[in-house]
Amino acid sequence: VYALTDNTTNTFNPNAIYGQLNVSNSGLGGYQRAIRGYHNRTATPGNLGHSIGVEGVAIGQSQDGFGVRGVVYTNSTFQRAGGYFEAFTAGGTSQAWARVADASGTNRKITGTNAVSEVIPHPRHGRIILTAPEAPEYWYFDFGTVKMVNGRAHVDLDPILADIIVVNEEYPIRVFVTPVDMPDFKGVTVTNRTATGFDLVELGGGTSTGYLDYQIVVRPKTGYGEGRFPYASPPPPLKVEEDPARPLTKNRPREQGREIFYWPPDPQVFGYEALYRARMKEVMEPASPKQVPTSWK
Repeated sequence: VYALTDNTTNTFNPNAIYGQLNVSNSGLGGYQRAIRGYHNRTATPGNLGHSIGVEGVAIGQSQDGFGVRGVVYTNSTFQRAGGYFEAFTAGGTSQAWARVADASGTNRKITGTNAVSEVIPHPRHGRIILTAPEAPEYWYFDFGTVKMVNGRAHVDLDPILADIIVVNEEYPIRVFVTPVDMPDFKGVTVTNRTATGFDLVELGGGTSTGYLDYQIVVRPKTGYGEGRFPYASPPPPLKVEEDPARPLTKNRPREQGREIFYWPPDPQVFGYEALYRARMKEVMEPASPKQVPTSWK
């Protein structure tokens, strides 16, 4: 099937292909697809090409564009994401899955199995993988160098960082310090930790002058209240009532009703909600016969 729409007007944005599925009963389960792409090469030997179920190509020249866009509107928080991806072996064994723009109980950019990695094509070392560290909780890191004078130094947090973190008795600023080119340095202690900075004092009344490298670890406001090792909902097709007891962790913020902080949406923070809703209207409202030009039918 090949569909071509030639739009020459500036009053309407038609789709090249439009698929709409209306489900009007409450007893239908399974995957309910508005559009499905299915590529089947069966058991033909060889690895000459690429099998692609769905491909999106956007050629916008000087216009903003997205090759594929996934948007979801639902009140369910068990499995709610803008996109879901999974890779299987030919025999049907899952190797990796990921949800993107994921709000399945906890809000994340990406959740899934395996690690988050970057591929670097290096001319001397080949194509190498670097993998991001991961932790039971969400943390921010910052690094710097401060000059110690007569055994004392003070570090002010970047004011932007200070505005987006939580500092309290449960989550104090954690500081790791390394002296630079000071072989007789007696060691250092961190004192006067506040929400905006901290002091570094040489041990034993030392009076060294030199530089200290430091790393700080702080708790973001984003996701504050989630706790350690929060529960992750399963990949589809499992529904909430089908999730067995074994995968359920002790920390299930949504079920426990614990308050979690997430920053308000971008349009609300910066005051363009009306414009945003107007732009999203065509996504939220299906096309009707009155909206479709005669030349498009």
